[in-house]
Amino acid sequence: NCGKSKWLNNDHQKQLPGSLAVCALRYNGLYLGVIWIADRQARRFRTENIQTLSFLANQISNSLSNLYNIRINETHKKRVEFLIQSIPEPVLVLNRQSKLVLINSTGRSLKNVISPKVKVGMKLTDFVIDKNLLNFLGQKSSSTAVISQLPLANGKIYSANLVVASEPAEFQKDWLICTLHDITVFTEKDEIRSEFMEAVGQYMQTPLRMTSGYLAMLSMVGSLNQAQVDYVNNISQSIQKMDTFVNDLLDINRISAGIGLDFKVVFATDLIEEVIKELIPLAKQRKVKIISDNVPRRVMSKVDVDEKLFYQALNNLVETGIYNNQMEGEVEIQLHVEGESLLFTVRDTGVGISPIDLPFIFNRIQQSQSLKPQTYGGGLALSLVKSIVDRHLGEIWAESELGKGSTFYIRIPRVHPR
Repeated sequence: NCGKSKWLNNDHQKQLPGSLAVCALRYNGLYLGVIWIADRQARRFRTENIQTLSFLANQISNSLSNLYNIRINETHKKRVEFLIQSIPEPVLVLNRQSKLVLINSTGRSLKNVISPKVKVGMKLTDFVIDKNLLNFLGQKSSSTAVISQLPLANGKIYSANLVVASEPAEFQKDWLICTLHDITVFTEKDEIRSEFMEAVGQYMQTPLRMTSGYLAMLSMVGSLNQAQVDYVNNISQSIQKMDTFVNDLLDINRISAGIGLDFKVVFATDLIEEVIKELIPLAKQRKVKIISDNVPRRVMSKVDVDEKLFYQALNNLVETGIYNNQMEGEVEIQLHVEGESLLFTVRDTGVGISPIDLPFIFNRIQQSQSLKPQTYGGGLALSLVKSIVDRHLGEIWAESELGKGSTFYIRIPRVHPR
């Protein structure tokens, strides 16, 4: 009854309605306005009138909210487009349905890699010409970055990074963002470094062996006290570490050159069992559990590899996972058959790798500048693994999150073309 209300403003002295029913328009706690119905006569509105008014209020609130969200999303999308267009390197943004959301001008200009007819909304397979990039983008990325080195059809080599977008707030949570960084020049320089390292490694081997020999002869020329024995042992251990480093360095260069490779058909499950058998004592010593439940039957794991080299690759990954793990941690080895390929997975619950260091863990030069000696890649173990995988015409990549551990993936063809 409007005549009894103390809250109605009638500054213009207009005739007030006899009855008024008002319903607030709200959405998620946000006040949007009101909707009302009036009657000249003072009366009580029927229940169906109030229900209809309430229904209309909900519909209007939802419509206004949708309109507001559309405007916000359009604003965010324009911000993202401006951000991506300002990046000098190729950038592609996909949704979970593998359809193109955004691509910058540098990405469009990738000749023989991206179709010149590329348009927003196209499926991945319709605008990506290069098979290596297509396979990389077809991966199901987790919440962590996936990084791989890709030679593309335009004659250049790129470091490709695929990550699920979560920050800044403008990005939709189901977007996949791929950036491509041209590393062709660095790859060419790496070949020059390889030749230099081969010469240095050969030069260092002789004095190391001579020093080790003289240390072994010290006890022959007279007895040593306990302090002297400890000093000799420390020197001997340091020489052994340096000798391992030099051998790894030479192995990387020889593997890259394809010298002395011996391919034959073996069972991948046997290689995994041998690696676990060798590293069980180390795992027990560091209180780390090795798990290998998710592997196929032996007969399904046939693969054409250099047995010694590929064993070394798996051994290095598992050993790295053990050394970088926490007390009561785990290292899990998995093997999956993917048609004509095998996918090896080594997951640990260790310290993890920072996003800054992740692109360099397989690089024999840059890793030493960005990683501490006691963390992943601090030596040449991962560089050696990558060289082995490259010679098997495979691919290797890693996913990691600080404080939660890392997962390394190796995919190789089951039959190696001779």
